[in-house]
Amino acid sequence: MKILIAIESCKADRHRHQAMIDTWLADLADTIDFKFFIGGINEPEEGEVWVPCLDTYEGLATKTKGICRWATAQGYDFLFKCDTDTVVHPGRLLASGYHQYDYMGAENADNLPASLKDFGQRISFASGGAGYWLSQDAMEIVSEGCATPFTAEDVYVSAMLGSACISPVWHEGYRWRPGSKIEGATTFHLSSALQVKYRSELMHEYYQKILDK
Repeated sequence: MKILIAIESCKADRHRHQAMIDTWLADLADTIDFKFFIGGINEPEEGEVWVPCLDTYEGLATKTKGICRWATAQGYDFLFKCDTDTVVHPGRLLASGYHQYDYMGAENADNLPASLKDFGQRISFASGGAGYWLSQDAMEIVSEGCATPFTAEDVYVSAMLGSACISPVWHEGYRWRPGSKIEGATTFHLSSALQVKYRSELMHEYYQKILDK
């Protein structure tokens, strides 16, 4: 299988990349591709892919759509999308059963505003911070989705897949909720789980913790 680790980033967060490269990405790099995806002006650096979209929070859904379009064009079978403040246990990630599903990650849900009533009153989605997996079929659906009315990229992904009758599959090892434990984690979204402002030192500290626990 051809697998891509797609880290959704931006130019303002480039300083975060090296901590990921030095920790869990280093332990996956021999067997799995990874790329950092940025928007804004077409000025990618080594290891980055440019997506034509705003390089802001408001552009995240469009950026994710572009990530899926690029990954599909490159022939990837599966994509794991995460953020620049997501720490991962490599062994657990690859053994988490993603290949059995079109869409898998950490459970999240939110109420939708009346303007999005066509998508229902409430939507369940896999947390983008904890990271989620998409199959090639799921990537194609997201890449061909409608002009997004959503700001949150993980909600957009779920809405597009839901329109194709693909529901998320939950995995308890993918963690983002405030107060979540690092013990036994497959992935861990540092900012939301710890409820602190992210700094790169946390990636090194918690990578060691996730390996030890």
